[in-house]
Parts: sequence; structure tokens; C-alpha cells
Amino acid sequence: SEFKDCRNIASVRTANTSHTSYSGGVAGYSEGSIISNCWNEGAVAGSTQQSTYQPDEIYAGGIVGYSESDIITNCFNTATVKAVFATDLSYSVYTGGCAGGIVGYNNMTQIYKCYNSGNIAASYTGRFTNRYSPNAGGIYGRARDITAVAKDCFVTDCAVSVTTDGNIGLIGVGGKAENCYVSDNAIESRGSGALSYRVY
Repeated sequence: SEFKDCRNIASVRTANTSHTSYSGGVAGYSEGSIISNCWNEGAVAGSTQQSTYQPDEIYAGGIVGYSESDIITNCFNTATVKAVFATDLSYSVYTGGCAGGIVGYNNMTQIYKCYNSGNIAASYTGRFTNRYSPNAGGIYGRARDITAVAKDCFVTDCAVSVTTDGNIGLIGVGGKAENCYVSDNAIESRGSGALSYRVY
């Protein structure tokens, strides 16, 4: 499929009581698509309140929440993107949140000439003993492996934040960045134990 010359100005919010949440300014979930010249100006928020002992993930992105084997070019996000996880359970099974200016979770997707100036945040509250860390990235929050690439992208005029033990940066964690730029006024905010991946 192809998404071209798309613009979103509406707020997008996905709230689940269990399992997986996909939120994106253009698409919540995309696989094998070509996405070009798209931009998002509407706030994107993904959240879940875990009520059963099942795996939960939150994927929130300015353009795509969960992107697999896509090619994304000349896209930008100027809005806030949040992934918020909460639970009252004493034990949680493989939970976590991924938030990114362009893509929340990058699974073998190539991102070229994109930029983000929207605030990005990934957080969790509750009592966990088994979870994924929250990941927040100016371009994407988390990647499966080094087949995920961001090239000729930049991040400016925004705050990227995670709670304790999270990963944060131009890309939250995983993948690789080539010839990318983060401006000095892009602020990182992280809780105790969080790691910064300022990869250029």
C-alpha cells in the first residue's frame, strides 16, 4: 500500500484495557508500505491499563505506531507523542511502551529525510517485576535490529523523555542512524537508570 501527501491535524488516542495498542498520526500499524510526504500536527497518545497477566505493548508514533518493512521518506511530526502504561497488578508479563516522532516501533523499516519537532514521552506506572523498558526517540522509539535505519533525519525544538530505566535519544534503542542531526535545543529528560542513545 502507499500513503502519499497525507496530513493529520486531529488528535489520535488509543486506550486499551489489555494487550496491544497501536497509535499513529497516519497509521497505527503498517507493513510493506511506501509512506512519503506525510505530516502530523495532531497529538498522538497510546495507553493501556493491564488487567490480566498477558503481554502488553504500546506503540505510538507521529506518523506510524508500528512499522514493519516500510519505506518512509520526507515525513515530519510537530505534535506530542506519548506511550503510557499502567497496571495495578503485582506481576506483569513483558510490558512496555515505545514512542517516536516518526515511528513508535521500527521493524526493518527504512526512514529517510524525516524530521521531528514534537515532544516525545514513554512512561509506566505500577508494580512490575518482568517488563520491557519504555523507549522514546526523536525519530523512532525502538527497533528490532540493525536492519532498521534512520538516514538524513533531524530532531529539533522538542523534549524527549522516559521514566526510570528507559532508553532515550534520536533513536530510543536498537537500529542505526546515518547522517542524522539533533539540535542543541532538543532536551532529553530521563528517570534514574535510564540510558541515552544519542546516535548521529
